[in-house]
Amino acid sequence: MFFLPKDSPELVQNGPYAPYSAAHIIIILFAFGLIWLLLRIVRQKSSGSRLVWVAAVYGSLVLLNILRVFWEISTGTFDVKTSLPLELCGIQMFVLPLALFSWGKIQTYMREFAFSFGTLGFFFSLLMPFTTMYEYPVWHFRTMQSIMYHTLLGFCCLMLPHLNYAPDISNIRKAYAVLIAVTLLTASLNLLIGSNYMYTSALPLPSDVIAWPYYLPLLVSFALVTARIPYYVYHFFHSKSGGAKTTFGLNS
Repeated sequence: MFFLPKDSPELVQNGPYAPYSAAHIIIILFAFGLIWLLLRIVRQKSSGSRLVWVAAVYGSLVLLNILRVFWEISTGTFDVKTSLPLELCGIQMFVLPLALFSWGKIQTYMREFAFSFGTLGFFFSLLMPFTTMYEYPVWHFRTMQSIMYHTLLGFCCLMLPHLNYAPDISNIRKAYAVLIAVTLLTASLNLLIGSNYMYTSALPLPSDVIAWPYYLPLLVSFALVTARIPYYVYHFFHSKSGGAKTTFGLNS
């Protein structure tokens, strides 16, 4: 049952998991606890070791995506309209190497995008896992793969302030610029192949609460406003620590 496709009679009979059920809450608490523990351990290491840790975890993100693709191909569920890593969190798989290992303006823009929208995606994907909760039970490969991916993504993004990067809300326009660019690209692809990456064609809900295109301004406004939250949280803990570099209460 752990590896069955979503249209399997056994999965259909048991049904998908209910959001905020006991199992879901336990997994969320475990994920946040794991992030806290990893940050607490890795931040104490040398700068070079920190980068190695983040690079290794990033490699795990890539591996998790490869495993997902292999699973979808083997179960006959791979679909170019839904299986490409072109959602907000999937795109971070392409952004993080540039944020970590490039230089100049490219690195600056990608760091802002990864810290703001990557951190945001990590939190929202665990609290509101739209991509799995309507199709799979909690103890299923696809659910576990998604939770593991977003948890490790959160670690990578939250480690950025420990890698010679200081979040500054005045730089959020750079994150906005990257968001607009990737949204235009994915929206163009959606029109071309009939997909819904970045939710530019429909909301990720069983039924249309607000019809297209009327929800788009609300979706964009929500993304632009909430992307500021990681900066404010960082600034809050940074101020409490007396100016020492910190990430959500963990001083360096």
